[in-house]
Amino acid sequence: MFKTIMRKLAPFVSIFALVMILLFATQVFLGNQSKELFIIVTNISTLLWFVFSPFWLIADKKKDQ
Repeated sequence: MFKTIMRKLAPFVSIFALVMILLFATQVFLGNQSKELFIIVTNISTLLWFVFSPFWLIADKKKDQ
């Protein structure tokens, strides 16, 4: 049950983390955000990506008949 829930939830969390990294990188580039906040958000988002991405990127092993 946990694995099923994680397989459905993980893509959304992983993509959200990537969007946050890109959003804050763009904001820093435009000068609207501080670099310190960008570093914090990037660290948290990267951690979320690495925690949740295996649940949907790694395929299940199929049992042969």
